[in-house]
Amino acid sequence: MQSKHLHLPKDRWQSLFYVLVATLLIFPLFEQIDIVGETLLFWGMHFFIIGLISLKLAKGGQRLFFFVFVCLFLSSFVKESTILLFFQALTLFLLYGFSMARLIRSLQEAKEIATNELYGAISLYLMMGISWCLCYIMTQVLFPNSFDFGVSVSLAPLNWTDLLYFSFITLTTTGYGDIVPLSGLAKALAMLESVMGILFIGVALSLVVSKHGKGN
Repeated sequence: MQSKHLHLPKDRWQSLFYVLVATLLIFPLFEQIDIVGETLLFWGMHFFIIGLISLKLAKGGQRLFFFVFVCLFLSSFVKESTILLFFQALTLFLLYGFSMARLIRSLQEAKEIATNELYGAISLYLMMGISWCLCYIMTQVLFPNSFDFGVSVSLAPLNWTDLLYFSFITLTTTGYGDIVPLSGLAKALAMLESVMGILFIGVALSLVVSKHGKGN
């Protein structure tokens, strides 16, 4: 009996890159407009992100993966609460962590670094920024006022867009200073993210050089 293999498109990391960029650009705009479809857009875009990665799972794993995500999606229509938001952020963080692990494994197994693998590396970097944002959301839920948002945001205690912005300026070690971590946990996470951002560049470059050397 022959086993059935799932044939993935060769440009799947390029597709993942486009979806990630669309998520980062579109969702903040809809949040500013504050339309009804904001929640649907946010979870829907992430559904496609996770789906592009989970295609490499066996059928049973795919079903479990999508079942968990559908539960998350449906929970977004329940009346908002800090406990629910923490659960959503934690579950999405775990899904992202699992997806990044599979992406890292795929890059390691690649015989050479081609355009598709470069898109994968960039996508991994973007997913790191989103994952750290989820960590900051959970921190703000557990320890309110963990961040000083200044006067640039509303009085809402949890702001996905501003924490996403803070995550990426920390990951890239830009540090404009308009959003400041206050609690010990927030400071520790920000410090760790900045270190991870620097290490990622070094590791990515070493991987490209090593794969290029093997290819030659």
